[in-house]
Amino acid sequence: MIRLPLKALIEQLDPGQFVQVHRAAIVNLQAIDHIVRDGTAMEILLKGRPEKLAVSEAYGRQFRQM
Repeated sequence: MIRLPLKALIEQLDPGQFVQVHRAAIVNLQAIDHIVRDGTAMEILLKGRPEKLAVSEAYGRQFRQM
């Protein structure tokens, strides 16, 4: 477990490999199986994981081109 605020953690990670998708979530781009779009809402499905991660509107623009 890491005890750092996400803002501090994201600054230490490679921006080409990790992106923040919500105020409470950072994702490794290589772990993304696919992105589901429903209008303006987006969800990320990760490889080998059943749960979906919501992408907030504030962070969604980085996935618009994917």
